[in-house]
Amino acid sequence: MELSESGKLTVVDKKSGTQRALQVPTEELAKIYALLLEAKELQPSSKPPACRDCLQYDIDLFLDGRRFTFQVNDLNVSDAGLAPLVKALNELQARAIAGQF
Repeated sequence: MELSESGKLTVVDKKSGTQRALQVPTEELAKIYALLLEAKELQPSSKPPACRDCLQYDIDLFLDGRRFTFQVNDLNVSDAGLAPLVKALNELQARAIAGQF
């Protein structure tokens, strides 16, 4: 999944081979932007704890000319302070793949 500051969203579902390029509504983009600003203030954590059955989230954020990289999984996403952002992005991705825009 890739989301640009203009709201262009590109998602690829490797399972089904579905790829979509969509425009995220302005209101929703503003909500995600607010979550990104919060994430920018966090300190990138070290490698997440090992977990064979967890989803892993690799987040590369380019904001204000700086790059922020976060790597979390289901075990440490809340402790890292990224749960609201991951939830919002997961919901956005699911809706995009389902064609609900």
